[in-house]
Amino acid sequence: MSVPAIAVASLSPRPPRGAPIVVLGPSLGTSAAALWGRCAALLGERLDVLAWELPGHGEGAPARAPFSLSELAEGVIIAVERSLAERGHARAAFAYAGVSVGGAVGLQLLLNHPERVTAATLLGTGARIGTTAGWHDRAAEVRLRGTASIVDASAGRWFAPGFLDREPDAAAALLRALTDADRDSYAWTCEALADFDVRAWLAAIAAPVTAVAAARGTPRRWPARSSAARNPQPGPLADGVDHDASRADVGVGGAVGVGRAKLRQGRSLGIDARLGGGQCRPHPLGLDPQAGQELGRLGGGDDGLPSQ
Repeated sequence: MSVPAIAVASLSPRPPRGAPIVVLGPSLGTSAAALWGRCAALLGERLDVLAWELPGHGEGAPARAPFSLSELAEGVIIAVERSLAERGHARAAFAYAGVSVGGAVGLQLLLNHPERVTAATLLGTGARIGTTAGWHDRAAEVRLRGTASIVDASAGRWFAPGFLDREPDAAAALLRALTDADRDSYAWTCEALADFDVRAWLAAIAAPVTAVAAARGTPRRWPARSSAARNPQPGPLADGVDHDASRADVGVGGAVGVGRAKLRQGRSLGIDARLGGGQCRPHPLGLDPQAGQELGRLGGGDDGLPSQ
């Protein structure tokens, strides 16, 4: 195992002096620009927006060896610190948002570097995602046939009904990022997710956490396996979280649930689902409703699907 080299891009070409810093994390198979570019455009005049790339994705160099999620998070903090130091903000704290594996890295950062992360928004992610066998199966498929072999299946999971027709350019950019991803780096990320499980340590997180997940149907509490489940035991965020966009018409009358809580005093993250209309509550950062709608509409992911 080794700490991978991580690329960080600025998505705010001219951030205001002294602007709050937000770091964005990707979903497996995506690039920073394809996943976060439109959201960053809504935030870039008020925030200093940085985004990191998975190894072998987007502008990221391919990994040279296997890595764990903890090592991936270390690579991210090293790269972010280097970028901040170049801007004269060494050791600065930042807010964080991540989708799927990017959200899992966010949890690892909250645990390993709590002094650096002021707040986190975690989308379609979990403290344990998917199954060990599922991740190893996908890693083997991609090593054998490349990432192009999973494009159709990923499109079915990533995009809500009608999205491909409404947003063909956005969809094409995301699928192109998947096709172009390095197969070994993708497979090693799958294997890192196969071993990832921080459920037992969630109660140690003290920073504000906003969890976002999609669901179809009438307003209800999310299932016990959802990141938004109310559970008195440690470790509810989230076992086998469902973030299959194809099952949630996000942004077109479907449902996005957003909750916020602090994990403290050994208590679990308890969030009541508030579903309907793809609405997003403002994040502690001051994420405005338009940016929240964009995040909910464009956010997709390829990890941790019960159906995989």
